[in-house]
Amino acid sequence: TDSLWDERDLLNCAVAAQKAMKCNTPKSKFTVGQLSKAMYIASGTTTDYVRRVHKVKFAYTIELHKRGRSGFEPQRSDILKVGKETFAGIEAMVKYVHKFYTFHACKRKRSASCNDLAKRCRYF
Repeated sequence: TDSLWDERDLLNCAVAAQKAMKCNTPKSKFTVGQLSKAMYIASGTTTDYVRRVHKVKFAYTIELHKRGRSGFEPQRSDILKVGKETFAGIEAMVKYVHKFYTFHACKRKRSASCNDLAKRCRYF
């Protein structure tokens, strides 16, 4: 629950997703923040694992809306809506991360490529 050294970068990316999702479904509310502060305390999450073990900077937990009685399992009639809003958020995050690494590569006067991400590229 301590603040992360790169909390501002993570928050900016999450806010980009939040804004994109809000554009897609203006009446919905999307909470952004450190999981333990925004929702509930949890230890050993996949986000923790990915950040620590695989050194992935932009790792997130995204929870779907709890709509009606169905909890995290959306009604059949909501699946397309949930998919569209979630996709809009993930698309915004991908764009943010691409810009982030392109900017930092430019500061080093070289283009961003898989070489910048070294070991992580083998997963893609």
